[in-house]
Amino acid sequence: MPSTANTHTDHSHSVTGICLSFFVNYGAVQNMSSSDDGQWRMPFALQILPGAILLAGLFFTNESPRWLVEKGRIDEARKALSTVRSKPIDDPEVSQELEDIVTDFRGHEKLPLVKQVKLTFSDSKTLYTFTMAITLMFWQQWTGTNR
Repeated sequence: MPSTANTHTDHSHSVTGICLSFFVNYGAVQNMSSSDDGQWRMPFALQILPGAILLAGLFFTNESPRWLVEKGRIDEARKALSTVRSKPIDDPEVSQELEDIVTDFRGHEKLPLVKQVKLTFSDSKTLYTFTMAITLMFWQQWTGTNR
């Protein structure tokens, strides 16, 4: 579950993006003729720009240490983790964090669907949460309060 700080930051970025898009569209409407194709092309092009920068940046991003552990590539995960933490590959903190990741992964390895369902219904608290969520979603759809 995300922390409150992360949720706040995520919402701030969403609101900032919405606000910026509003002002770009407003500027296009105010400064361009409604018959000009540029009125919709310019805001569209500006929205593509951050995506293009992100796409280019993907080629320079390290693979996730957790993903590497999941794929059984422990040595590469150690190297990626040391790069991310800016510490030597044999640093005790890097070793400890890698061990924590490996331990966590072993505790959450992929389970067959039948076993997942059995685990869901074996714990009364999880069963209650699951049942309550399904019930609430059903009533939202039934009564139309999801709009």
